[in-house]
This record gives sequence, structure tokens and C-alpha cells, in this order.
Amino acid sequence: MTLAAAIAAASASQPHARPDTVVGRTLLADGDGLAYYCAGNDDTPSGLARRNLESKIEAAMRAAGADKVVILATSSASHKGHRYAISRVKPYQGKRNKSRKPRNWQFMRELIERDPRTVVTDTLEADDLFHINSVRLGDENVAILTEDKDMRMVPGWHLHWENHSLVRVHPSTWAFEANDKLFGRKWFWQQMCQGDGVDNVPGLTQCLIDGKLQQCGEVRAKRLLADAHSEAPALEIVYDQYMQTYGATSAVEGVTAFIEQACLLWMRRTDRLFDCMDAGGPLERIDQTLAAAARRVVRDRVEDI
Repeated sequence: MTLAAAIAAASASQPHARPDTVVGRTLLADGDGLAYYCAGNDDTPSGLARRNLESKIEAAMRAAGADKVVILATSSASHKGHRYAISRVKPYQGKRNKSRKPRNWQFMRELIERDPRTVVTDTLEADDLFHINSVRLGDENVAILTEDKDMRMVPGWHLHWENHSLVRVHPSTWAFEANDKLFGRKWFWQQMCQGDGVDNVPGLTQCLIDGKLQQCGEVRAKRLLADAHSEAPALEIVYDQYMQTYGATSAVEGVTAFIEQACLLWMRRTDRLFDCMDAGGPLERIDQTLAAAARRVVRDRVEDI
């Protein structure tokens, strides 16, 4: 890498300067995360938990230069974009039942859901609403407040949950690092390889490196994508790996697993089941002959429930 390229890369990886307050800039706040964070511990009075919520939102709005806030939450009855029906390799979010919630969690959830600033989705995940609003409002007009790593692929201003530093993700951003985290479209492809343990999404259960099938975690996922500097080569690399891992019996099974995992991991811009395959989506260039058969398999899973 040349010195000029190294300087440019280093500059791109640094948090951007905090913007001034901009009329129309909206703070998109993770209601699910706020319920946990602001609840405090088991000794926290409910009144203090309520004040924690307002303080958190007000501080985040100031830091983001936002003049309004929309809190995004997933209802307990939501099918989450049919992700439960789509998943077959592993049950979607199958490890979450045993997680312990703070004493004030239910109080905070009810408070947030009744808040006129809150949008609650019964059909998608709150995560999808971040991307939908980024497209609807314009990515330059949204600031994203969440601890959820999934939103790192969504264009907009990203506000660090604790220190409120800001980084900017443009729609054209392929990859950059800030706060030791990867942002941009490459993050989606890395998740397609390494999976998402929190949501029980396996990604590639194995990957072929140096002629050997090996368990594919974060380190090997990064290695697979080290030379992918744009979407097209990433698609080719990851698609080939899925065919090696899941397509041993038939090509349709390999592509079905590929589309399944993408539908689970991609933050949707619309309410369409196959938004990841629509124009501008990461699977836009996938082979359409095989994809048509695989789409039918995935759609049938949803229609059978």
C-alpha cells in the first residue's frame, strides 16, 4: 500500500467530527436495547429507570445533532419478517429463552411501547426499521443509537452507545473500521460467513481454506474476504463457499441455504421477504435460474405456517 493510500485508509477509519444540530435529523433509537440498559439492576427504583430513559435519549440527541427521536421496537408477537419460518439450518434465535431480564425490564418495555415517539413492528424486526428509515428519510438525516452489531451495515450516522462518538456509513461504503468494529456492506458478507451467535444464525458451518474444510468463525471469515474489495467478489467467494458446504447433495440446496442465511442476516429496506435480492441488495447479482428454485423453497416455508 502506498503512503497516500495508507493515510486515506487511516482517515476513513476514524470517527467523524460531531455534526451541528440539523433540522430534520432523526435519532433512531433501539427500544429493545433501551429497555435493558435503562432498567438498571434489581435495586433500581422504577422512577429512576424512567429518568434513565429520558436522560439517555436527550444526551444521544445532543451528541447526534438530532432534533427529533423515533424509538424502534419489536413486538413480542412479531414473526420478525418470517425469520422463524425461513430458518432451517438452526432455529432462529433458538438460544434466547433462558436470558434473564432486569427487574424493571417489563416496566420499561411497557413504558417504551406506550411512548408516542415509538414505532412498534408486528411484522418485521426493529433492526429492519433502521434500514427502512435510513432509506425513507435519507441516510444523512438519521443517527443510529444501538448496541446491536447487525445495524453496522445500515447507512447513516452511527452513534456509539456509551461515549457517543459518531461514524458515518454512506450507501456506497464497502468497509471501514472504527472503534475496532467493521462497518459497511462488507459486514453483511462477513456475517454470512461467520454467522451470528446471538440470533443462532450459523452462516457457514464450514469453509474451504487451503483445500481443507474447517470450522468457519470470525478469524477465518475475515481471511476468506481479505481480498474482496467490493460486493461482486464477495458474492462470488461466499456463494462458492456455500456450494461447498451446503450444496454437496444438489445445487438448489446450496443456493437455498445461501438465500436462507441472507434473508436472516440482511437488514431489510422494505417489508419484502426477498429484499436482499431486489435492486441494490447484496444478492442482486445471484444466478437467477437456481435462485428461482431456491426462492420457491424458502417461500413455501413461510406459506406453510
